[in-house]
Amino acid sequence: MTGGLIALFILGLLVGSFLNVLTLRIIAGESIVLGRSHCPHCKTPLRLFDMIPVMSYVMLRGNCRNCDASISPQYPLLELASAFAFVGIGASYFANGFSTAFLPLLVRNLVLTAGLLALFVFDVRWYVVPDSVSLPLIAFAFLTNLWLGIPLGSLLLGAAVGGGFYAILHLASRGRWVGSGDIRLGALLGVILSWPVTLVGLYLAYLIGGAFGILLLVRGKAKRGAILPMGVFLTAATFLCMLYPEQAAALASLFTNVF
Repeated sequence: MTGGLIALFILGLLVGSFLNVLTLRIIAGESIVLGRSHCPHCKTPLRLFDMIPVMSYVMLRGNCRNCDASISPQYPLLELASAFAFVGIGASYFANGFSTAFLPLLVRNLVLTAGLLALFVFDVRWYVVPDSVSLPLIAFAFLTNLWLGIPLGSLLLGAAVGGGFYAILHLASRGRWVGSGDIRLGALLGVILSWPVTLVGLYLAYLIGGAFGILLLVRGKAKRGAILPMGVFLTAATFLCMLYPEQAAALASLFTNVF
């Protein structure tokens, strides 16, 4: 188990490094696959030992080796977040002994975790949800869940409830309450979790968002009516349901029995 978690931690660091490239290049309008990694300030190509996850940032003291410009803390933070998220997902599968029967589900959840992290960064930093990331992720979740045996009706209903809920809010507020990207994120949540766990995901998203909003108000960091990036809470809620699937399913059963 320990060896497997260490391997997932290292894999998570590498995936986090790729997610940095993905997010920053998409925002800059650059190709994801073409061109060497470079300093965003002086455009100097990075050498291999400048791209070691976390360690390079620490050794360079957060500055470019060539121009001494500050390196965004997103680099180590996203790499570490990815590493610990991968360990968390892996731990839920290794807890009762690893079985190859669960390997497809583990791979699915690792890919989805990486995608959710990317969407989290896009929304928290730039308030955008790129179609180039959200739509392929929806398709991946839909197809892999079908392959894993989740009923088509549960997937469609989950997507309809998750996406439909935010579509109604978007139309009712003319885009003031939630953006169009939140509609896609709601659909993604529904496809990943399927019905009825979609309800738990939506509930957690508003619970986390509400708690965060209250904290900002208490600390004087935000005013009433301030807009928060809902995608941040949707991705976090989806990840929590993936991390604790049994508890999420039990809560979903409680919701459906009550309502």
